[in-house]
Amino acid sequence: MLATAIPGFPVWDLAGLVGSTAWALWVVALGVVLFRRPSTSETAVPPARP
Repeated sequence: MLATAIPGFPVWDLAGLVGSTAWALWVVALGVVLFRRPSTSETAVPPARP
């Protein structure tokens, strides 16, 4: 992107592939962590009986 605004800026063709793959792996890892952690209803303390 910067090569279009700055003449002579180095371009690395694999940057898009590497960035997209890293983002996809991050989203998958975040989803796994969120699905594997216990829900708040399982860990909540039940209210005391009067």
